[in-house]
Amino acid sequence: MVLERYRSTHAALTAERQPEIDALSRKLSRQDQAIAAHHERQQVALSRAA
Repeated sequence: MVLERYRSTHAALTAERQPEIDALSRKLSRQDQAIAAHHERQQVALSRAA
């Protein structure tokens, strides 16, 4: 009974907050891409300096 109520509440909250979850996921993805690009630029700069 408790587990069923938990699952029901969890599903309702997840559905309600899904737009926020999606937006945060997109933001994290953009940040990961920016960090990867920065690291790549740093590697290029370091290899040119060597």
